[in-house]
Amino acid sequence: MKAKIILISLIFLFYFFYFWWYSYFYFPKSKNPNVFYILSDKKEKLNFFDVEILKIQSENGTVFLFLPKNSNLNLQPVILVFHGFGWCKKNQVLPQKEISYLAKKGYIVILPCYQEGFSSLFFRKNLLSRAEKLSLEGISKLKEIAPENDFSKFSILGVSLGGAVATNFFSFSLPKPKVLILIAPAPGFPLIPSKLYGIPFARAKELPENIILIGILAEKDRISSFNQVKKIFLEAKSKEKYLFLIPSDNYGTPPLVSNHSIIFGNLGPINYFGTYQIIEKGLNCAFENKDCEFLRGEKTFSLGKWSDGTEARKVIKIDLK
Repeated sequence: MKAKIILISLIFLFYFFYFWWYSYFYFPKSKNPNVFYILSDKKEKLNFFDVEILKIQSENGTVFLFLPKNSNLNLQPVILVFHGFGWCKKNQVLPQKEISYLAKKGYIVILPCYQEGFSSLFFRKNLLSRAEKLSLEGISKLKEIAPENDFSKFSILGVSLGGAVATNFFSFSLPKPKVLILIAPAPGFPLIPSKLYGIPFARAKELPENIILIGILAEKDRISSFNQVKKIFLEAKSKEKYLFLIPSDNYGTPPLVSNHSIIFGNLGPINYFGTYQIIEKGLNCAFENKDCEFLRGEKTFSLGKWSDGTEARKVIKIDLK
């Protein structure tokens, strides 16, 4: 009995450190403590909107609307965000600053709190049904507020577990999105079958052809499987599909760490000049026919520079041919 307890404990420790600690808490030390990251002045030049947050509650649960104030909501693009594991606690959105950032840039964000707790991942059909119902409630409320918004600029964004939910959108009665963005998508916990606990990815071939498919992966991530996600993108019939890998760089101070936690849930250089830049350029291409060269052009782009002139490691666009 004692031997079994020791064995189980060792397996648990391996699982925790190999997958979770590495993907959430591993922060390498700076190689050059006296070299600093040069924060671009691009952020200061942007025009930000103030944000109004509406919380809508029903028998199905809670859905949040993040609205850019003093903007014409009838014309603003709409992003439906499916959150990662455990984002909504006691009807509060944990990464509120990160979601608000999108609204500050002028996007209307609908965020349904589709998870009820740890046990909800055992009942994927109910979870997907709840995600759909709450999404429709959020869309319905937005139509009351902005009746002339025709959702012609509609996109879906899924983070972590929400990425798996987002791939199932075609089975939902939702407006047709022009863009599907998957950020570090994961169907559940590593080594645990998603059909048992989690949300399986939809079959890639069932994703629409006329959609821009964008993936953003973190380098230091063992929760989202690079090979699994790349396979989805290779098999998808979408005419435009782009998969980006954001690297870590501990050349200077502070280290730029690209992991499962930070890839979306942190307002730092990795996000401003990596994740959010990809999101914004992708939406501009789909909705305004602007910045398309960013997606279709160079295979890499820089995250910036260090104070000694050294260029930070470059974001890589994965070859999908």
